[in-house]
Amino acid sequence: MRSLFSSGGDDVAAVDVFANRHDEWAAVVDSIRAHVAARPTVRVDDFVSPRSNVLVFYGVGGIGKTTFSKKLEAQMAATGERQAVASWSRLPQEVGPLVPVRIDLARQGEVSFEDALLAVRLAMGRLGQPLRAFDVALRCYWEVNHPGEPLEGYLRRHGFLRRMSDSMGLPQDMRTAVEDLSQAIELPSAAGATIVGFVSSLAQALRERRDKSLALSRCARLPDLLEAPQDIDTFSYFPHLLAWDLAQIPAKHAATPVILLDTFEDVTERGYREIEKLYQRMVWLMPNALFIITGRNRLQWDDETLEGQLDWAGRHRWPQLAPTAVGEPRQHLVGYLSDDDREQYLATRLSRTRRPRHPRPHRRRTDRAPNSQPARRVLHRSRDRSLPARLRRTSPEPRRAPLRQQRPRHTLHEESAANMRRVADGNSPLARPALRGLSHIARHLGDFPQALSTLEGLDHDSNYYRALGHLWWVHGNLNLACSAYATARRVALDNDQAGIAALAQAGLAFAAALDDVDRATGQIARANDLLREVHQTWAQAQVRTAVLLQSVGADGDFTTHARELEHAYTEAGLGSALAYLRFVVCFHHAIRDDQQQLRDALTNLELSTNNGEYRYLREIVSFLPVTQPDPPASGARWIGGRDSVAHAWREIIGRRRAALGLNPPVNPMSAARVGGMSGPSSDSFSAESTYRTVELAAGETGIPIQDARLIRMGENAIYALPHANVVARSDQRLARVEKELAIGRWLAYHDYPAVRVAEHLPQPVRVDGRVVTYWNLVEPDGEVTIDQFAGLLRDFHALPAPEFTLDLFDPFAAVPGRLANAGNADPAAVAFLADMHHDLRTRYDALEFTDLGVIHGDAHRGNIIPTANGPLLCDFEVAARGPWQWDTTSLAIAVDRLGTPAADYTEFVRVYGRDVTQQPQFPVLRAARELTMTTWLMQLIDVSPGHATEFTHRISSLRDGNLQQRWNGF
Repeated sequence: MRSLFSSGGDDVAAVDVFANRHDEWAAVVDSIRAHVAARPTVRVDDFVSPRSNVLVFYGVGGIGKTTFSKKLEAQMAATGERQAVASWSRLPQEVGPLVPVRIDLARQGEVSFEDALLAVRLAMGRLGQPLRAFDVALRCYWEVNHPGEPLEGYLRRHGFLRRMSDSMGLPQDMRTAVEDLSQAIELPSAAGATIVGFVSSLAQALRERRDKSLALSRCARLPDLLEAPQDIDTFSYFPHLLAWDLAQIPAKHAATPVILLDTFEDVTERGYREIEKLYQRMVWLMPNALFIITGRNRLQWDDETLEGQLDWAGRHRWPQLAPTAVGEPRQHLVGYLSDDDREQYLATRLSRTRRPRHPRPHRRRTDRAPNSQPARRVLHRSRDRSLPARLRRTSPEPRRAPLRQQRPRHTLHEESAANMRRVADGNSPLARPALRGLSHIARHLGDFPQALSTLEGLDHDSNYYRALGHLWWVHGNLNLACSAYATARRVALDNDQAGIAALAQAGLAFAAALDDVDRATGQIARANDLLREVHQTWAQAQVRTAVLLQSVGADGDFTTHARELEHAYTEAGLGSALAYLRFVVCFHHAIRDDQQQLRDALTNLELSTNNGEYRYLREIVSFLPVTQPDPPASGARWIGGRDSVAHAWREIIGRRRAALGLNPPVNPMSAARVGGMSGPSSDSFSAESTYRTVELAAGETGIPIQDARLIRMGENAIYALPHANVVARSDQRLARVEKELAIGRWLAYHDYPAVRVAEHLPQPVRVDGRVVTYWNLVEPDGEVTIDQFAGLLRDFHALPAPEFTLDLFDPFAAVPGRLANAGNADPAAVAFLADMHHDLRTRYDALEFTDLGVIHGDAHRGNIIPTANGPLLCDFEVAARGPWQWDTTSLAIAVDRLGTPAADYTEFVRVYGRDVTQQPQFPVLRAARELTMTTWLMQLIDVSPGHATEFTHRISSLRDGNLQQRWNGF
């Protein structure tokens, strides 16, 4: 709506106002000045002297401590004439350069102590000076605790670490430090040896050469830390090494580290001191750094009764944290705004033509209100969606009764839609925003086919993909939803749209939390990271709801947490967030199969749906408690039909219950209610039946089919439709189709050479008990060379992990179904294959793989299309998370079975970089691959005599154990 009415001339502005906090800034300046003045007397190897390097701001929530912390970091990082807060005094020149780093320890952000210390190290990299003691120890710790996980990859996956690591070469610094030391003290290179063995030799060498010229040998604690068990307890002493490294930097290159730890209450609350102990060690062991801690609670380190719970407790340890402390740094209780700050806030928070919207008498009345928090009251009011209503609520006059009865909300939606349709049909610049508004209204009212068809008329920007995410999660298509949200976030970040990226990531966190608790943790952390840069109240609420979603079905404080969120959302006027929250509460009770609680929760949800919006959430809830009959439908129009959506949500409930160790609820009526996609169509899977499916789907989408030609028949059917310039794929399994679409879009985002989803057509289309998807048609041109195949596979395996969930690869997934539906195959052959399957399953499950990633699952040259512009990978129905060895096995088998020249395989190994035949798992993988090739062919023995003859031939060679017997390919 903001876009639709952006050309209006009301000149009303509601701006985010930062309370100046002059007194607090003065305390920061004085603390920095005192810290710098004391620096010459500070010794980093003094572990006894009292510490005075902590400045604390504490107070109740919602008064701007986090904003203050962010402004502090920005102000200290500012250079030249630029200041983050123009009204603050400049830092005195005598304090010299500063290196600020802010770390938000909010529980929702999932920032571990390990992440926090990495952030500090990355920030110190701005000095451009070697930090060898810390880097050597970090490399040892990392390889012990993160085997097989490169630090580069870890930093890329964690948002706030990634931003710092983009300009800091920490992994390279670690390698350089180790190699430089190996040369300086004449040790063998760490390359080719385990890092643990190397650092053990290094520690001994440092002990022996402590009095020599090597600077690192003067770091007395380094050998002890290298030889200690490499666990988090040892890691918590590494800040001493960082402090030591910083102390070695020449004065002309040095700077004062200022480490801001925000939301510290999430470390200190609930009487659990183990995590707090780690952070206290960081502060104590880095006396040459100033720490600025913000949180709700006063820091208690001066309390002698905590001796034993913390390493250093009592006033004699932390004299400046005592209530009687004078001078800076010390602890400050942050109250509400000063008189000047309140006046400035109320005068500028809401304005018209740059003049205060509230006259001075009104501002004084607001300020004098009993128990008032004027800043927060105006803040909440100014976030209301309706501007006229907002202005009425800030008026001191009592509200009057309306002169006429208020019209139903759905009637207003209909009028809005009619007005938007007139704008969308015109040539105005507002036509596209109006079209987006129409889709938004259709989705809120549950007309999902209309919402989707309207969306397809829009540009495929970040808003388009975010709207797709909204559509798919309510249909239970969580893979598609996550893929759409992830694409929306990427497109937004590529276009420097931080706010839209945060909204998209919040949606991704919510969708992931519905089904995959572990993956949701990373998505929630990334969302919180993005939200640190922008002010997005709705997105923050969605992320908080995602955190709640992670605990659905489990015992604990779910109900208390949900009530707290409901109160917060109600106070903030977040209607849609409140509706989703109430849905999550229903979801929780459905998983627990608590019918009484579920009925109460549903009654509460109806409070959010009485105006016509979000009624589809009530219908989804009717799908969840499968022990109860469905209530009347909400009137929602579902993409693919109500039954398929019900089936998807019941599967989600089943997976969540299984993860909690709960038995799946049994509903004898569910099979009768769930039709459509719950099983195969009544007809056999043949060229005739699949053509009819494609024909019906074409009728749904309005594309020509008269020139359709069958490309391939297997477990799915693939038709080329030249007039429509697309390929239609007909499949019977919805989940597999959703995964294919998600993989296709993921590859498109990374510009990987693969067939592309035909995004201009609605996807997927469900007809005749099957699912049809459309892909861009490409005409083959030439042959796929062996080096092209190897290069495609190598690059595919090197792609970063997708945002959506992929199942663990099972090479035998299709085998039981094939054996159970063997058709006219020889029963003795089928029995032989069943025994082979049982034996191989046992052997495969005993294999160990150390580096799992995304694999194609059926990688061979038949699944690569040669084109004039280069080869394209296709067919992603069995893509999964698995071992690279599986994807490279097919070509190795082809040398013996299909007559592929041995030279081709040699070239493949050269380009790809690894040889699967030298892997210990290869014999089992080869046998498993040959089993799947043979059972695949078994499905097609009625297609032609040649298929039947080849099947018999393969069975014979498998029975004889003849690994060199040639097979014919199809």
